Amino acid sequence: MSKWLNNRFVTAGISLLLTILLFSYVQSINLSNRQSQSISIQAEQTVDKIPVSAKISENDFVVSGLPTEVSVSLQGPSSAVRIASSNRNFKVVTPNLDELGVGTHEITLTTEGLPAELSGIVVPRKVTIQIERLITREYPIEIVNEDGVGIQNNVEFREKTAKVRGSESTIQAIQSIRGVFKMSRQSPASQQVELNAFDREGQTLSVNIEPQSINVIRKEDTFLEKTVPIIINSTNEQEGFAYSYIAEPAEIQISGDKKVLSNIYEVSVQIDVATVKDNETVYARLHLPSGVFADVYDKVEVKVRKKKISGNTSETESDSEDNQNVKPNETNEEKVEKEKDESLN
Repeated sequence: MSKWLNNRFVTAGISLLLTILLFSYVQSINLSNRQSQSISIQAEQTVDKIPVSAKISENDFVVSGLPTEVSVSLQGPSSAVRIASSNRNFKVVTPNLDELGVGTHEITLTTEGLPAELSGIVVPRKVTIQIERLITREYPIEIVNEDGVGIQNNVEFREKTAKVRGSESTIQAIQSIRGVFKMSRQSPASQQVELNAFDREGQTLSVNIEPQSINVIRKEDTFLEKTVPIIINSTNEQEGFAYSYIAEPAEIQISGDKKVLSNIYEVSVQIDVATVKDNETVYARLHLPSGVFADVYDKVEVKVRKKKISGNTSETESDSEDNQNVKPNETNEEKVEKEKDESLN
């Protein structure tokens, strides 16, 4: 046995065998580590608010139902996922919508620009869209005041029509192209008015309008200002009580179309006195006819005098003195009659 072990060829063979076995063991450990590392660097991350690009001829078609932004789930090596989610240098696209044509279609959204080692899943992946043809029509321009009343005869503007471009269904729903001009005397006589498209229900429609806005000038010879009294109309007065009212202000300056104002001799406010006590002040909103504007006051302050009736009188001497100023209705009515007579003359 000792002779066999002392043989240098046998010793060399055993050493070589042990070396091979040790090398194989080390290599198997390294391979296992590499496989483990390869598994550990795989990652997944969701990136939100990625814009959707529609492959469509924008001069011929319009698409609805397509989300403007979606989320994308990125999968692959962690380093590549981290870079792609940070740089966001990829996009979400539709198939070629021109090839689908007009109608309703279910399409699949996909990613473009991702590295080969990454995969991206779009959420939502499938969407239903509507493709329509783009058409252009010409509509007359209407100018209205803040109440929506036409004031074509009270203003001047150069452009009489507007070219409107949009989907066929939207264009067919257009009832009018309107711009709002502020007729209040405090507003400038020349205003840049934005144009919008409206349907029969008065809802704004999403279309392209050319021009988007126009310059409108008020005709001063059709505009009138006048001062009129405020008339108080009360409801729910209690039996057994005498009521009187003081309005502050008692008169108000109004402005608007001359034809409209020529027939207005007063403006009224409505108050409910069911729970009002004597000497209490309430606030009432002005009731102005359409196309008429009050430059200063939106609400009127009304002082209520409420006296219980006993016998043949309902007030003391001081009350009577107060009511000489408390009864604006009588004074206002006289003034109204006077204005009516003057207008007739």
